[in-house]
Amino acid sequence: MTESAVSRPIAPEQAELIAYLSTSEAHDGETPQRIDTHLSHVFVGPQTVLKLKRALTLDFVDYSTPEKRRRYCERELAANTDWAQSLYLDVAPVWKTPAGFQIGGDRPRAAPVDWLVRMHRFDDEDRLDKRLKAGRLTMSQVERFADNLAANHERAPQSAQSGASETVSGLIDQIGGDLQMAETDQEGRDRSARWRALAHSALKTHAGLCEDRARQGKVRQVHADLHLKNICVWRDQLIGYDALEFDDTLSTIDLLYDAAFPVMDFMHFKAGWASNALLNRYLARTRDYDGLPLFDLYLSLRAAVRAMANGLAGRHVEAEAYLDLALECLAPSPKPLLIALGGRSGTGKSTLASAIAPTTLGKRPGAIILRSDVIRKVMVGQSPEAPLPPSAYTPEASARVYADMAQQARACLGAGYACILDATFLSEKSEANLADITREFDGEVKTLWLEAPAEELRARVAARRGDASDAGVEVLEKQFKESEPQGWTRVDVSGSREKALTALRRALA
Repeated sequence: MTESAVSRPIAPEQAELIAYLSTSEAHDGETPQRIDTHLSHVFVGPQTVLKLKRALTLDFVDYSTPEKRRRYCERELAANTDWAQSLYLDVAPVWKTPAGFQIGGDRPRAAPVDWLVRMHRFDDEDRLDKRLKAGRLTMSQVERFADNLAANHERAPQSAQSGASETVSGLIDQIGGDLQMAETDQEGRDRSARWRALAHSALKTHAGLCEDRARQGKVRQVHADLHLKNICVWRDQLIGYDALEFDDTLSTIDLLYDAAFPVMDFMHFKAGWASNALLNRYLARTRDYDGLPLFDLYLSLRAAVRAMANGLAGRHVEAEAYLDLALECLAPSPKPLLIALGGRSGTGKSTLASAIAPTTLGKRPGAIILRSDVIRKVMVGQSPEAPLPPSAYTPEASARVYADMAQQARACLGAGYACILDATFLSEKSEANLADITREFDGEVKTLWLEAPAEELRARVAARRGDASDAGVEVLEKQFKESEPQGWTRVDVSGSREKALTALRRALA
């Protein structure tokens, strides 16, 4: 359930209860696995997990009395309701009786001696970092997770607090100080100090945007701890659990800072395809492209948090890797690249864009993909795969789609990200919007026209299922009569996906 055991003395007032919870009697006759974290004792039984908050007081949390622990158990349950409602069971009182301890039930004349959070047990191999390592993670799972993240962010309560940039500045100082405490040599302390200086410099550059986002309602109370070890597959979908419940200040953050944690952790675990897919899907659903100038800093902060946690726990190799990533995220970026992928339906534009995006020249986690089909759906409040009626495909509607794509592209490129435009580019309006983007852009521009034999395109379109594109064979036939853009590099994408991808990469090179 949790990432590691830690050594901290057991509170005397909980020693007897912990001994009981460690026995088979408390877990349907099977001896549980006990895991001690900094803040809790976790008992993993055959079907159920019991979580006991430690009787302690720290600078940031007070679990000193049963009543305070009850309140924090209830806060934990509430904090995880949106993400993991079906995984969490309840908050259960614990009574001491002449016959021993009793969990749950009704004893109105006695005060509970403690409280537990009860959860279903999930297979430890279904924790996301382990699923990823075993190759048991799919693109559709990542995209559904991004959809849920966007939906939860939309529902999350907004904060009226001011001073967002000061809050981030204080966080940089806290993390930087803890990083230096965790380092074992002067070189490590110097690197931590360099990270702190770079983070403050990045924040100074974008402090105004940080404040603007708070005023726009982009600072909300969210999960706040979505690294891969706090995400699991439960009932065939990825869910976040163990949300940060003990400090509203730490859990009330910029929405992109919350999204940055799993994106960063996928980068750490060398899963560029997943980090890129998660970011692209999340941005497509939220349309939050204007916040991207802050995203490098947020990625770096998240990596520094994991470096700090691993360093304080004595896992110095992993701490070093996270600190390397934290510094990399704040390094100067190359000039962004703009790629326009045009072509008729069935040329595989979206499949190929997803394949090249994580490796396209530019900063990690790769290129931002702007797909006209997805923009059209999200503009009218639909999911990308939901079919739309013909009325959504009028020339006027298409003009709005391409204008929105141009606006989003300018935001991405302005934030230093490579950008891939995925559209047919068969209309004069689409080419006009592309010209408008490139007039204001001093980086490299590549316009690639994908093509394949007509019969092959007809077969691909007829076989398509569950795609964001609503274009069928009838639409494709109309596209054959439209003029292709002139002066673009032509790329033969006939045959297998691997052959098409090789041809596209050759054209990009």
